[in-house]
Amino acid sequence: MVLNPNVELVLGSAMLTWDELESIVALMEGPIPRTWQLDHIISASELPFSRINRIRLRHRRLNPTPTTPTQPQPGVFDSTLSSEPEALLHDEYAEDPNLLDLLLMSRGLGATDPRDKIYALLGLGKHDIEPDYSQSPESVFFDFALQTVGVVTDMLDKRVEAGRELSPHDREVRRAMVLLSCAGRQNQKLSLPSWVPDWTVDLASRPLIFGLGERYCAGGGKLGVFDWQYDVGLQLSGILLDTVQAVGSVLLDLDVGIDPHTSIAQWWLEAQQIALERIARSPGSTGSADAFEAMRRRLSICKHGYYLGDSSHHLRRRGSLLDDTEPSLAVDAAHSASQTLTLGPTRGRVMFASSTGYLGLAPYGTQEGDVVFIICGADVPYVLRPYRDAFELIGEAYVQGAMEGEVLGMRQLIPVDVCIR
Repeated sequence: MVLNPNVELVLGSAMLTWDELESIVALMEGPIPRTWQLDHIISASELPFSRINRIRLRHRRLNPTPTTPTQPQPGVFDSTLSSEPEALLHDEYAEDPNLLDLLLMSRGLGATDPRDKIYALLGLGKHDIEPDYSQSPESVFFDFALQTVGVVTDMLDKRVEAGRELSPHDREVRRAMVLLSCAGRQNQKLSLPSWVPDWTVDLASRPLIFGLGERYCAGGGKLGVFDWQYDVGLQLSGILLDTVQAVGSVLLDLDVGIDPHTSIAQWWLEAQQIALERIARSPGSTGSADAFEAMRRRLSICKHGYYLGDSSHHLRRRGSLLDDTEPSLAVDAAHSASQTLTLGPTRGRVMFASSTGYLGLAPYGTQEGDVVFIICGADVPYVLRPYRDAFELIGEAYVQGAMEGEVLGMRQLIPVDVCIR
């Protein structure tokens, strides 16, 4: 679909072109953003067509063919339908997209052979991978993750030799952090190290690393140790903030098999009960709001537990044909179960409280005794589980009172190196 400049879709005796379908989707869902700096959050609820088309548009713009239109075409190609300023159409990615970018976009798409989750994308982006079908899917995924981490390790070594620091805002470091946010036991079925993403599994929750309208900076602006060794695993520097003392058990997901409004009500009641005993002494409380209320506001959750949405989601749907002609689909945003269970930060996560009173969200399956770890330079905290003489990565966490680097200056918290397997 991406490489063929002229795609025709046939169903029985009916036929239409890909570009015609693109125009129809633009009318129904709103125009597909043309910039490659895509909103990974919204892609979690997009049609597979929209995901593929985003890659197709990018590839055609960077690799024009004699049949590629040079003038604006009707539909989504018309810049008047795009909500993005023209200047943003020439984004920072002046070359083919990195393989990780493509993996994020295509994660929800199927592949008969799990190895093709990576190998099928090799003709579309930058990489130095040679397909080898003698390897197992686990080996293919591990090698890709190790390559992503290895780039950062090499850069760190060179910067140290030159007497300079490596910024967590560097593109390669950012990709390594995104890789970790896509991993964790919450997002794995294959037998893999916990820090390696399993690309055959859909993400269990909306990645916090992409923020909710704004980025977090829990780990500050300085990167620490970032290395992998065969005998010890992935080595990272950071702060062991606290231990999980109480944690919820209600799963918010579209596939749980019960009425979504009922599950949201159960989740919210459980969260309030966990927070109630600890609000008074929570480090995340301020003079104007207790920790639970501050978290609710920060995460755009209403007082009934529903996700209210953010500006990027509303922007994407602005001007949609569905909004104009089918008001029955425009569910009250304050009580939209579908929005809460697709884009909401509580999907796939549970409420937790730490031993010193921190409140937040942790991956579903987090247990009492797990620890909250803030990687130096990372946007968000992570939940780790003690495993022999190391740790396993469970997944991302939201910790009220720790998302803007507040804990970095606490004298009692000294950065340590941990190993993740």
